[in-house]
Amino acid sequence: MITAVNTFLRVQSLFIGLLIFCHCCPVSARQANFNEPVDSLITHLPAMMRSNEPVARQMIDDLHRQSVQLNHRHGIIQSVFFRAWLSYRHSTADVAIAAIDSALQHLEGIDSDTALVKFYILKGQCFVKKTQFSKALENFNQAIKIAEKRNDQSSKISTLISIGWAYMEDGKPNEAIRFFMEVLQLNPSVNYENRAVLLCNIASCYNTTGNFKLAEFYALKGISAARSKVSSMDLANGLNILARSYYQQGKIEKAISFLKEAAIARGKNADPSMVASDYLELADLYSKKDQHAMAITWAKKAEALSAQNANSLKLAAAYKFLSSAYESMGDYKNASLYYKKILFQRDSLADDHYDQALAQMQVQFETQKKTAEILGLKKENLETKLQNSNQQRWLVLLVAGLVLLTASVVYIYTLMKSRYRTRLALEQLNEQKKRTLAVMEAEENERRRIAGDLHDGVGQTLAAASLQLNKARKGQVALDKVDELINQAGAEVRNLSHQVTPELLLHHGLVKALEQAVDRLNDAIDQPVFSLFPHIEEAVENEMASLTIYRCFQELCTNIIKHARASEVNVQLNLFPDEIQLVMEDNGIGFQPGMVPYGLGIKNIKSRLALYDGELMIDSTPGKGTTSIIQLKRAALMKTPAKAI
Repeated sequence: MITAVNTFLRVQSLFIGLLIFCHCCPVSARQANFNEPVDSLITHLPAMMRSNEPVARQMIDDLHRQSVQLNHRHGIIQSVFFRAWLSYRHSTADVAIAAIDSALQHLEGIDSDTALVKFYILKGQCFVKKTQFSKALENFNQAIKIAEKRNDQSSKISTLISIGWAYMEDGKPNEAIRFFMEVLQLNPSVNYENRAVLLCNIASCYNTTGNFKLAEFYALKGISAARSKVSSMDLANGLNILARSYYQQGKIEKAISFLKEAAIARGKNADPSMVASDYLELADLYSKKDQHAMAITWAKKAEALSAQNANSLKLAAAYKFLSSAYESMGDYKNASLYYKKILFQRDSLADDHYDQALAQMQVQFETQKKTAEILGLKKENLETKLQNSNQQRWLVLLVAGLVLLTASVVYIYTLMKSRYRTRLALEQLNEQKKRTLAVMEAEENERRRIAGDLHDGVGQTLAAASLQLNKARKGQVALDKVDELINQAGAEVRNLSHQVTPELLLHHGLVKALEQAVDRLNDAIDQPVFSLFPHIEEAVENEMASLTIYRCFQELCTNIIKHARASEVNVQLNLFPDEIQLVMEDNGIGFQPGMVPYGLGIKNIKSRLALYDGELMIDSTPGKGTTSIIQLKRAALMKTPAKAI
């Protein structure tokens, strides 16, 4: 906060100094210097609104006052935009939309101003807040059209971020990740101003898909970027998402610790929507710790804050949590009340789903009541029978029954254990046969490939050298051509040798080998462009496993180059302690899964992976590219040879 205030004071001092200096400057220079404080305020305001809103409000007032004094049209438009942004953050979405529409209709010069795109982006974000995603996308598309018409790359990137956020809020995390990744690729610098926002949003999407390891990885990167930019809003978002990843992994105490830190950061620059999210997260954590009273308290805080700010998205989440919490506690009256609120909010009293839920709760309540009455009657009857029965006779029968039950359990246990051992032995034998066949098939395919390379490459070159040698004997040509062909054959043999056993893989490991392979691919071809993103938590010591991953990478690259028509290929190598993961994403033409038969390359990959119980998953959509994921469990590596032959 001290740094933010100092920045503001330096801007103010610069403005005063320039006013004094302008009295002794020429007219043109004086006008340029007058504009400098306004331009500086416009530049620094977005970051200040993320880190210290009270100072940002004062800067907005100064921006408007100075712009009016200097007749700085762009400054006036920007001040109106920043005030609309504050309305979006603290008022209802309808209030913010009204302010934006008023600016678009009445603000002089806005149609030709560079800030026009920002108004459409903000209006789209307001509709996301209202959960009207189709209207949000209409405004985002309008913003992109304006940015493309003006060749405004920065505004186009901002719109892509907002579209990704809309998909994320609409429950479509995979589409959102693609937009966020595209923006990061366009802006790879660590100093990119929206880097923290993008990384945290990617982490949130991975939380939604259940990939908590990648969520934790991107959240930590986002938190680091937010700390370097001193952005309390982005820091709070990153801490919140990291906490969510931890409690999804069962690390409740860690999650609570980071969520409390997020609440402290959020308090420096309160956004009601985000604060409501923190309250709901805390409610969920307390629910997981079976502290239901505390969970309901925090959820009601989220309900009150969301209702006050007319945030229907967060209000629906609060209603849903409270209805489930009361139902799990057996408080069907309050649960029914919140289900009715959900129905009222959705404006669909005839919704079968919630009608059935209400009816089911009523039936459950009546059933439990009747069950309690029946149990009471049974208890009275049982006590009467026990008093009138012969206790000794029941004791003998009980002991006999226990002996018979124990003998039966021992017999069944012995029989089941024997069957289990037999079945396990058969399964291990079948698994060993499958692995052996897979290895034999992979080796046979490799022999065929080598034979083909020798016949088509080295064999043809040597045959040409033989013909040239015969001509040289007859004096028709010089020996230089023969020497050139023999050298060419030697080079082909060396290349084939490197393909059979990559030396870099054996001496420096899988990561270095993939880096070299990616570099060679990018040098050899114009399209697609390959990019490698390694994430290493534990190196791969098993050379056979490394060679298997490398061969699979080669086969997938061959398929992409031959069939995908892609311009970009992202390769992610994730070396987790319990798993090895290779992810290859291209932006090519894609295909309809099940409609296109897999070729020999895919069969070779599956044969190699069968040795390690590995998996190959392919996800593709026509026109939207293909994603291939290879997974190997490290536990399976212990059962296979470690050294490459």
